[in-house]
Amino acid sequence: MKHKKIVNDKKIIWFGALIFLLLFAGLAVSVHLNMRVCVHDYEKNSLDLIRQRLQFLSLDVDTFSATVAHDILFLSRLSCFQQNKEVSASNPHGADFEAIDEDLIAFLKQNEAYYQIRYLDVSGQEIDRAEFVEGEYRIQHSDALQNKKDTDYFQKTIRLEKGEVYVSELDLNIENGVLENRGSAEYPVYVPVVRYATPVFGLEDEMLGILVANVYADSFLEDVRRFQRAGELTFLVNSEGYYLAHPNAAKEFAFDLENRVGNIQQDYPDMAAELLGRCDGYHIEIKDAVFTHHCIFPRTANFEIYQASKRIFGESGKNKYHWILVSVSDKEEIQKTFEHFGGSHFWFLILCGIVISTIVVLLYLVFLKDIDIARRS
Repeated sequence: MKHKKIVNDKKIIWFGALIFLLLFAGLAVSVHLNMRVCVHDYEKNSLDLIRQRLQFLSLDVDTFSATVAHDILFLSRLSCFQQNKEVSASNPHGADFEAIDEDLIAFLKQNEAYYQIRYLDVSGQEIDRAEFVEGEYRIQHSDALQNKKDTDYFQKTIRLEKGEVYVSELDLNIENGVLENRGSAEYPVYVPVVRYATPVFGLEDEMLGILVANVYADSFLEDVRRFQRAGELTFLVNSEGYYLAHPNAAKEFAFDLENRVGNIQQDYPDMAAELLGRCDGYHIEIKDAVFTHHCIFPRTANFEIYQASKRIFGESGKNKYHWILVSVSDKEEIQKTFEHFGGSHFWFLILCGIVISTIVVLLYLVFLKDIDIARRS
């Protein structure tokens, strides 16, 4: 009788242990599957978040470019230009010049990024120039004016039709044949610019000259430089791979500065061709990093709602000038989050095992007590 009781008690113990193992195994499988789903979703969401961040930043740049083009087109249609055919550099004190001065200053006040606006005649000679320098608006006349007939922006803008806008490449500004430096020889501060230019026509559609706006590109380049976070490097390059904005300023504008070396061909030789050669993909993965890129075409805009605006010059052709916004994400940084997920699930599994074990043991003890009471009665 005593031997039979021991056998029955052993069966109960084994039955309880079996229930515990089944519950724990089911929980372990469930947690493992859930962890895999969470890791997959996190990886997908991480890449989507990076893509969305780049799209948000590129939208600011696109909107900025279109806004400048609209502003300079509006300025070119003002009566102070269309009705004043006799305005010239030899007549700096005429009433007609005063009207132009006022409108040029008003243009600069539209946006802090507008720091220079010029009016050139058909020969390329500056006949009026307004600037925003060191917190002051200034008008330049006579000796300070230059002839820009040999510049790329004049040669291309003078051939445009009414309502068209020329947008230059982003580079460092040049004044009187040298790079503009707002710092010192030891600590130079160069001025990155994009030039927007459009022809000016008279009331009889005769060409009177061109308007050229110099836009301070740091107004949006600085946004790229600050667009950094742990494990992620963000930068802007032109279509040739040279850095326009980078957390390391010494890499920027190497195509204009002989003492600087910096492009993605040198820093990412295995990825440069693919990043520069395609704009249809978002993510490119290699062993230790994920590259996310987005192309920006500053010469392309939608002017359909503006009847007098036809197009922005340069948007057609095989070799479109564009910028590429790139984010390089360190896979180790992403993996740290995965490991955090794994550790959390592991300790969650251990905690659940302890809880289930405690419940099974308590139920087992209660069950044994009931059996003992039943036997005694």
